[in-house]
Amino acid sequence: MYEGFNVFHICIAADIDPFQPLNSFQETVFKTTARVWFHNVALITHDHHSLNKALIDSQIGFYLSGGVYTASPARIEGYNQAKAITPTKGPINGLGGIAFVGVTCVLIRPGPSPWAQPFPKYLVESDTAIQIAFLDGTCNPVLQMENPKVLPAFSSALLDAIQRDTLEEDVSRCAHYDIVPDLAKLLTHLRKITNNY
Repeated sequence: MYEGFNVFHICIAADIDPFQPLNSFQETVFKTTARVWFHNVALITHDHHSLNKALIDSQIGFYLSGGVYTASPARIEGYNQAKAITPTKGPINGLGGIAFVGVTCVLIRPGPSPWAQPFPKYLVESDTAIQIAFLDGTCNPVLQMENPKVLPAFSSALLDAIQRDTLEEDVSRCAHYDIVPDLAKLLTHLRKITNNY
């Protein structure tokens, strides 16, 4: 379901920077790495809750692709053995992970809505920040947590679920999400490989 994430992680495992155009050798390495992954896979699913259950039940030792978003629902239920791990190094200018940061802003054009200014203020309120961080199972850190008035509103269990203790270190190992120039080509390769499984 999250094919883009799979492309990112296969590239990183193959020591390829997904944010740079790939040469034919790198394409071959990508395809070889993807084949190895899928040849040795124990479980294929788009449901990270199923992956967490398999991890908790020791049916698998780890899963790819994943991160704080996928591990935190299990962690919030007390299964702290589910943990997102960011590699210490990798092919993206030395970084081994990718951070996705969503930012809400007010656009000046075409003309601002009367709700334009009140809405961002609403987003940074403590209760709203918690709702956003844990909306529909999307257990993710939010930028509002940097506000000293907001952070105390998160319980220690919520902070543990989103791995707040290692968040700064993990983010320091991540490149920022960017455009993948060869995404369409890599998705085509990946779909051909996964059709066999």
